[in-house]
Amino acid sequence: MRVNKGLLSVIAVATVASLGGLTTTATAATKKVTATYSSRSHALIIRGQTSRHAKLVLNYQGKPVATSTVKAGKFTITQPFQGYGTFKLVDGS
Repeated sequence: MRVNKGLLSVIAVATVASLGGLTTTATAATKKVTATYSSRSHALIIRGQTSRHAKLVLNYQGKPVATSTVKAGKFTITQPFQGYGTFKLVDGS
């Protein structure tokens, strides 16, 4: 699977846009979220900081596919995937 910069930008924007449920207030609970794609492992890597969540769940096309516990306010989720779909990061508590 080849990913060009345009597709990576779309994936990153879609991922960050899906975080709207967590960051609707002026004091954001989830911040500094970055989404990258590893072409070697065909995986989406999401890193960020959160202040109010102990566990985060990554949904892919409406189904939970990965869970991450928050340690010292930071989280990293690595999820291999193929194809196209929508990722959404939600509170897992």
